[in-house]
Amino acid sequence: MERADALGDVTPGPPACSDVPVADGVRLLDGLPRQRGPAQSVTARPVTAQGAAPGRRWVARPWRLLPSPTGTPFTCAFAAVLLVTSFVSEHADPALVHTLHQGSSTEVAHLVRTPVLVLVASALWVVGGVTSPYVVVLLFVLTALERRIGGPRTAGVFALGHVLATLVTEVPVGLAVLVGALPASSAHRLDYGISFGVAASVGALAGLLRPWLGWPMLAVFGGALAQDLVEYANPLTNWGHVVALAIGVVAVGAQGPANRRITESHRSTTTIPITCPEGWGRGGARSHRRPRAAEGVGVGERLRVADVERVPTERLVELITESFDNLVTVAIAEAVHGRFLPPRTGRLLRKAEWRLDWQDALLCAGGELQVATERMRYTGDPRLEVTEHRLSRVRHRAHEAAVLVKKLRRNDFHNSRERKSGTNSHLTAQGWLRLAFPDEYAESVQRERDRRHLSDFAEPPAFRDVHDEIAYAVGEGRLSAPRSPAVDALLSAADTAVRLAAADDAKDQEERDMALRHPLMLKRWENALRELGEMAAERARAETPHALGTLPDDFRTLSEAEAVAVLNARRFLAAVQQRRMECKRYVRQLTQALRERALENPYTLAASEAKAAADRLLLEGHPAEYAFIRAELRVHEEYAGRLPLSLVSSPGRAEIKRRVLGALADGSWLCSTLPEAR
Repeated sequence: MERADALGDVTPGPPACSDVPVADGVRLLDGLPRQRGPAQSVTARPVTAQGAAPGRRWVARPWRLLPSPTGTPFTCAFAAVLLVTSFVSEHADPALVHTLHQGSSTEVAHLVRTPVLVLVASALWVVGGVTSPYVVVLLFVLTALERRIGGPRTAGVFALGHVLATLVTEVPVGLAVLVGALPASSAHRLDYGISFGVAASVGALAGLLRPWLGWPMLAVFGGALAQDLVEYANPLTNWGHVVALAIGVVAVGAQGPANRRITESHRSTTTIPITCPEGWGRGGARSHRRPRAAEGVGVGERLRVADVERVPTERLVELITESFDNLVTVAIAEAVHGRFLPPRTGRLLRKAEWRLDWQDALLCAGGELQVATERMRYTGDPRLEVTEHRLSRVRHRAHEAAVLVKKLRRNDFHNSRERKSGTNSHLTAQGWLRLAFPDEYAESVQRERDRRHLSDFAEPPAFRDVHDEIAYAVGEGRLSAPRSPAVDALLSAADTAVRLAAADDAKDQEERDMALRHPLMLKRWENALRELGEMAAERARAETPHALGTLPDDFRTLSEAEAVAVLNARRFLAAVQQRRMECKRYVRQLTQALRERALENPYTLAASEAKAAADRLLLEGHPAEYAFIRAELRVHEEYAGRLPLSLVSSPGRAEIKRRVLGALADGSWLCSTLPEAR
């Protein structure tokens, strides 16, 4: 078999989403962020050539036409194998070479006995050796194809064309021999080479290239195949080339136009259409370290989607720790092109210490991308389809991140002391015994407290909400939170000033106001964000301040100025929603820290010891009642002393509790028969 190929250029992907300016005379929202300055019109910006980022001059890179071990590993490995087999064909004994070719032939006899072996082995030989023009064509085609769709999919296209075209041409021969239409010698026709795989690769590459380049490639290559058919020198192999070419085109066409465009943009140098906060790392802690350059990422430059797959994991951790903007880029790259990225990148984002940051980054990206798609749909931007695909993938990942975050919190709750005490049958029986004899237990606790001189300690006051508890902890020194002049200014400022500061913080995604994130400012920051959300929701045509939702049906009927004002308000509302999640996250982290530090408080330790001693005294005074409660619980235990989690949070537990306490109150427990354990 002989297969031909064509040369194709690398086509970078579509440019990033562009912003649409506000028309003159548009009234911006009072107290809300600056919503893009005035401009002459709202018509879509001129669309640059697909693949050239706005403001970036196209630079020819002819070296990308050649394979490289890091950029195209499959092409390099396959070329090395063909080089070895070609060397063997030229320098080994002719009898040995003929035996190897015969054993690798995909003739009917071999396909019946060892189909897998010969299908693989036949693709390792080149008719004509390494000097064959098909080797050169194969080198360029596989390089261009692998740079677009990756090594595994390139190998899949080559193998698909090679295998299916071989079967399409050889199976009819076998059937004809079986029915006697062809002689038995036709089942031993020598057939090997890479031509079917090359034809399929040419078809796939032509389908990925732009029409002005892909159609001429198909015309040239298809014309050569048609000429071979006219000459009728080797019709079986020639028809196999046509079939393989069609297989390659269909294999790419099955992706659909949106996926093809995404594939083209996979390795582009375009910056993603997201502008997000910078300087946030693991756990939401601000990093003041100077950003360092990664492989392919210079100092002061943003990490691009195309850089993510080339950055080692260790370096990637440093980059996303130093910059939240980089984390958003990595999150989008993993969501849209996850199958091309190393698996360790996905595992990194899903680690427990990064899940919250990952969810925050996806929320930021989702809001920006949604508003970008709405703006593109209104202006008729041709990049809408690509951006909608990105938005869909980001939302899918955001749902996955939310599930993992809930799982993380659920595990923390199940491992908490309160939850463990709820599943402990012994501790549950003690708690119900305290409820059965409250006065006696209260007297015992008071005696133990007096014996430990707990009255000398100041008891913590009752708090109205978690923010009062945080403020009390800061005042008592349980939370270390130094107050800067900016924090003091906000603490003494009016609510309007705080709301304006919160609006500036939400609109400026490159920096964050750390004064708002001081523990003493969290309550006022949360209130300001709630007010901003309510103010922006009406302007953004959103049904609720907590979600953008879909645009109303009459949006297309609005004037240009009104439409842009709505889009700007929606963009700001998305930023406010992201900030509200961040604020809640801070509150959860602080309350968790307070719970952990409360266990180290001397007063808390002494009070716990007093209650434990009172429990022992109550148990010694009422052993029969305690045995009755344990017997009632033993029926429901999973094993000795362990209650199932399903019972802890179910109405059945409350029913058992009411029945047990009622029996202890009216004395009927003395006449009851103790239930037997399962």
